[in-house]
Amino acid sequence: MIKVDDDAFYNRWIIIPFDNSVYGHEDVKLTSKLTSSEELSGILNFALRGLSRLKDNYWQFTDGNSGAGYRRKSNPVIAFLEDCCEPSDTGYIIKAELLKAYNRWAAEHDLPPAKSKKAFGGIIQDQTVIPVDTSQPKVGDRQVEAWAGIRLKADQ
Repeated sequence: MIKVDDDAFYNRWIIIPFDNSVYGHEDVKLTSKLTSSEELSGILNFALRGLSRLKDNYWQFTDGNSGAGYRRKSNPVIAFLEDCCEPSDTGYIIKAELLKAYNRWAAEHDLPPAKSKKAFGGIIQDQTVIPVDTSQPKVGDRQVEAWAGIRLKADQ
């Protein structure tokens, strides 16, 4: 399988955040309110203004949701890599240390820890934000499992 470092999948989505809930406070008359002639006229005018903007923008949406933003929000490991790690031509990080750093970061951001060492490793291996390879460098008198091509940022 070829890994492609782009946001093509994510750019096909327009995410509409629903930050407010009316659960338990539903308006049972909402349909009749929204289908009044005055409201329907307003909705049509709103849609026509949007159509005009879309046409002026060569039929491209300009929402605030980028593919990279969606990918980041849908996978906390990606957010961790972007925030805390950087590529390194000569560096590596011991796999257990990267997992520990991720779990610490997740706790600070009220996110769940990695499900398992294996699951975390699979995500790290498959992501394209910072391509990595498995490595077994010698540390002291023993070999350790490590990720080559990545390191924690200096401020981590």
